[in-house]
Amino acid sequence: MIGGMPQHLGFGPSEARCAIITGDPDRVKAISSVLDATQRVSGKRGYLCYRACIGELQILVVATGIGGPSTAIAVEELVEIGIRVIIRIGTCGALQPDIKVGDLVIPTGCVREDGTTAQYVDQVFPAVPDFEVLSRLVRAAADRQVRAHVGITHCKDAYYLEQAGKQLVPEAVGQRWKIWQRSGVLATEMEASTLFVLGSLRHIRTGGVFVAVGKVTDKAVQRRSVENATAIVADAIVSLVNELGIAGDSTFAIDDSSYLAR
Repeated sequence: MIGGMPQHLGFGPSEARCAIITGDPDRVKAISSVLDATQRVSGKRGYLCYRACIGELQILVVATGIGGPSTAIAVEELVEIGIRVIIRIGTCGALQPDIKVGDLVIPTGCVREDGTTAQYVDQVFPAVPDFEVLSRLVRAAADRQVRAHVGITHCKDAYYLEQAGKQLVPEAVGQRWKIWQRSGVLATEMEASTLFVLGSLRHIRTGGVFVAVGKVTDKAVQRRSVENATAIVADAIVSLVNELGIAGDSTFAIDDSSYLAR
């Protein structure tokens, strides 16, 4: 903090106690458009932030950029200003053949092949979401009848690790991906491990919903999948607040009739 203001995010504490994070700044706008009363708060250093509402509950929607280091900065500074629930809506590459482009993936934990979390705690420490968040995300997906896969995902730092031709030893890299596939790992992405580990270390609730993308993803399919993910996350937040008092007031209940009855 510098004078009560986070060094990178460019905005200070607010009424919000819940946040949605996502990598792509354009996705911040897409997510916010599904919610109510959206307003741009900041765009410092690429950390685009919108304030939005789910019913009467104020939340933040923040772009973290790509990868663990920038995600860690965003998460640490959100915690500094009082955020206690952070859920990531992102994209992922499927590792299992039954996961189709546009499907959602809800991680129960991450294979930690990123470097950021190793700077925080030994690699034997697990990267897992908060159980209360996870269970509500799974329930919301089922209630909305959205095609979602639930299980372990993979987190890495090198985006192009999936392209064997760019590696010094393509055969070894390819064999490693086969191991993760045969182990039942659902998908790979670059930020969830950082979120989950920091969630455990900072004692906040975390979770994630990812949209499976391919080399070519129809924009309409991706847009609809992001809308579905946003609806699921909003449902989970509503449930957390109403059942567990996450907003800081155990008597606070959300009238969510105005948001996405859509």
